Amino acid sequence: MMDFLFDTVWRLYHGKFSGLFCSSLLFGGLFASWAVSRKIADFKLVTIGNKIGLPSSWVLMLLPFLLFFWAAYPGVYVIDSMLQLKQAMAQSYGDWHPPLMSWIWGLFIKFANFPEGLFWIHSIIVFFSLVVWAYILLKITRTPTWVVFVMALLLPLVLLYSGVIIKDTGTAFGLMAACGLVILPKLGAGSKLLTYFFAMLLLFCAASVRQNALPAILPILFLIFNDFIGGRFKKIKVVSIVFIVALSFHLFGNLTKYQFLKSRREFIQQTLMFHDLSFILLSHGGGVSIPDEFQTKRFSIAAVSKAWSPGTSATLFLDYDNPEHPLQLSCSFEANSKLKEIWVQSIVQNPLLYLKHRLLVFGSFLKLKAGYWGKNSSYPNEMARDHGLFLPSSLPGSRYIEHILSRSVGFLATWTPFASVWFWVFACAALSVIGFFRCKQGVLPACSLAIALSGLFYLAPYFFILPHCEYRYIYWSSIAATFSFSLLFSKPLAEKTKE
Repeated sequence: MMDFLFDTVWRLYHGKFSGLFCSSLLFGGLFASWAVSRKIADFKLVTIGNKIGLPSSWVLMLLPFLLFFWAAYPGVYVIDSMLQLKQAMAQSYGDWHPPLMSWIWGLFIKFANFPEGLFWIHSIIVFFSLVVWAYILLKITRTPTWVVFVMALLLPLVLLYSGVIIKDTGTAFGLMAACGLVILPKLGAGSKLLTYFFAMLLLFCAASVRQNALPAILPILFLIFNDFIGGRFKKIKVVSIVFIVALSFHLFGNLTKYQFLKSRREFIQQTLMFHDLSFILLSHGGGVSIPDEFQTKRFSIAAVSKAWSPGTSATLFLDYDNPEHPLQLSCSFEANSKLKEIWVQSIVQNPLLYLKHRLLVFGSFLKLKAGYWGKNSSYPNEMARDHGLFLPSSLPGSRYIEHILSRSVGFLATWTPFASVWFWVFACAALSVIGFFRCKQGVLPACSLAIALSGLFYLAPYFFILPHCEYRYIYWSSIAATFSFSLLFSKPLAEKTKE
């Protein structure tokens, strides 16, 4: 029997079984765990466990984070991280990368010579968020055991980018903490004004770091202001205040970005316009042109055709993605206005081609699967060589932990739909529909609806503004769907006591 078990584990580890077998084994195991937990779990024991928090359940929530922290310390630095670091060191910011995030990083470096400061901030927020969510799910609500099993299965994906210093992680962690804080007062835990204040602060930071987080914060703001507004036409008043607050976040964020931090306008939207114009140009060349300011010496229809791809626009204008790139960016306000005018005119004249291109891009996005990050030793060396910043060494045994985590993510990506972009798009949409019909049944279904809508609103703009496709773009949506799902099957202690 032991030999059979070891052989099965070995084959699973090395992917020697078919996808059908592995998927059946996975879902069979989940169903068996759910069935067994329902049969043998004593209700009184579960009640006591929910009051004090079963240690095993807390471990399921927090241990994955500690493993990812162990593997990632002192942070995973990708090309975007290095570009932000250069801005932080020079205290000269451009709006291609979030200036607020770079400014905070620069403060740690300037006053404490602490280059891994941003990694610590993200790690503290993640740990705080998981503690808040564990408190909600394991102590002040009744959450079925099988839901905890599913969350434990998904946590490797929820925490996948937790050690990567990039704007997607900063946004996701701020939203994850804010959502947890917003739920606490609704369940009778914590000071309402103080908790909502910190939640608003986190929402502002998230919206300032990534642009499409602005629509994602709308449902969370609704949860906050719904507690303070009453009387006739309550929902209309709450919605109006939510949009006013979101607009003020946007305006104050731009004030911080361009007035306080003196950020340069780098016109990142040109990447999107290049992508759309190139497809329309290749499909229907008549009446479509790209201004000379944006053409390199290698520009030609053939070069554009060779560089165009539905999955990315970077090959059109970035030399490290394509040395023969035919297009180039411009920081000229006049040139950008001219390109925007041509782009709008091309869309108006060729709406079907534009929609076809957007469908091709979004279709490529939906086909993506998660890939485990890996540490690139060249970036820490570059930090030491070019900036005189020395990162501390990795924790002992981190490469073994990283190997195990990469295998777990690889298993989920290979044998389950959980690591697919389409799955999280579908999950956010499905949870939003379910939450809509159940939101009047209690506070937790309403919170579940708001978080699912947040994940969906985070995704929705991508159909129109996605210049290229990466799995990290749905990072917040995957986290939102996971915690929204958990709330659907939980009940507050008040409802539990009535039973």
